[in-house]
Amino acid sequence: SLKNGVLDVVGTNGNDQISLDKSNGVKVSINSIEYQFESSQVRVININGNGGTDFLSTTLGSGDDAVTINRDSFQANGSGYQINASGFRSTAVWSGGGSDRLTLNGSTESDTVTQVGSLTTMKGSNFNSFARGFNQQYIFGGGGYDSISLTGSSGNDRFWDREGRSFAASNKQVIFSEEFSNVTFDGNGGNDRANLFDTAGDDSFVLSAGGAIANLSNRSVSISDVVRINAIASQGNDSVRFTDSQDDDTFSQTGNSASFWSTGMKNVATGFDIIQVQSTSGQDLANLKDSTGNDQVWMYQGQTSISNSEFSVVAKGFQRVNVVATSGGNDSVNMYGTKGNDLVYSDSDSVSLATAAGKVLRAVGFEAFHVDGLGGVDSAAMFGKVGYERFVTNNTGSALNFGNRSITLLDFENTQFDGIDNVGEIVFADFSEGDTLIGDDNRITGVRGSTTVLAKNFGMLEASTKQGQSAEYEIGLVDYLFMLDGNWSAR
Repeated sequence: SLKNGVLDVVGTNGNDQISLDKSNGVKVSINSIEYQFESSQVRVININGNGGTDFLSTTLGSGDDAVTINRDSFQANGSGYQINASGFRSTAVWSGGGSDRLTLNGSTESDTVTQVGSLTTMKGSNFNSFARGFNQQYIFGGGGYDSISLTGSSGNDRFWDREGRSFAASNKQVIFSEEFSNVTFDGNGGNDRANLFDTAGDDSFVLSAGGAIANLSNRSVSISDVVRINAIASQGNDSVRFTDSQDDDTFSQTGNSASFWSTGMKNVATGFDIIQVQSTSGQDLANLKDSTGNDQVWMYQGQTSISNSEFSVVAKGFQRVNVVATSGGNDSVNMYGTKGNDLVYSDSDSVSLATAAGKVLRAVGFEAFHVDGLGGVDSAAMFGKVGYERFVTNNTGSALNFGNRSITLLDFENTQFDGIDNVGEIVFADFSEGDTLIGDDNRITGVRGSTTVLAKNFGMLEASTKQGQSAEYEIGLVDYLFMLDGNWSAR
């Protein structure tokens, strides 16, 4: 009935299908029976399903409309008109154009929202809501364990999730959502970006090639097909784990922030207490950095870790790993070879270890370097610097000291040391039966069973035997001073 500009539409007590079309005048259909009105005749439309399992379909006009859909009611407001509907099990609203705004409210039970392109659907216990063509959408879970799935456009989309709220934007629509326990976003192509923020609790993030999973306090967020993802932590004891792509990736960490990137992917994490990264394929590179405090670093062929009072980092499976200590503190690094034949190179500031399997580990700027060959026939080339240094070798290993820096080698079969400028001191200690010391020109070579140490370009040599043991020597015309202590016999 129409009276004084108010149109009342009432369904039967059965299962009705009612449609309202405002694209050209006002057309109402009740179970296929149509009624037509002029737009100027109707200011308010009241629709009541009146019982049964009813379905309402509404097509709006071309103006700017505001629509609110609840579990069992629907309201729309536009230029010169208003729609009020209630009592429907299913509600569908189609935008007719213009800058239309949708507010979609869930129930107190567990609801599911799915958005693909211009279509948004909410399904819950005994109700369904559909909306198409709205370029502004505000979606609320309403309580219960609610889920929302958002899909971007083929263009360049943006997604944010912070403090229980999500925001997805493309060049066609903006979607704001809140009160959802489970959120997923599919970028669907383009140069998409996503920003994920932590909560006040202890949160964990996983960042992968094009995707992310954030396990937050009482909710989770999942991202896929996104080129760049930023994870930001500011509260709680948060952790992040990176996984690689099939390409050659680069991981870079400074303090409690890190990034992992390759062609078509860049993931960034900021402010995390625990950082983990896994390389499984490609020629991946990891660059790690110390803190301002006292750092301890362990480097193995398959894993490198940093720990301190500010953060911890674990990098696994990388082909190459660089760790730099330049931020201050008294830092130490422990490097371990393999059971194969490994190679070590060191200078006054760094140590590099190339394993038998082709992995390369490098540490720079530490106050103390400890390198253990761990087996195989391992070799080392050590270089001093201009000025005084002290190189000491015995039957367990070798140590090079200069200023406040030391490099220690254990279980190396072949070691060569170059003092650079004939100023440093060489100490061969604890020779025993069967050991030999041979020197000429600017060189000295110590042989202990299967272990050989050669040193050159130094100024002073001291050599000693174990108490009660004797060794042989053969020293010709040399460019350095030397002193032999203990029981020695000439060859």
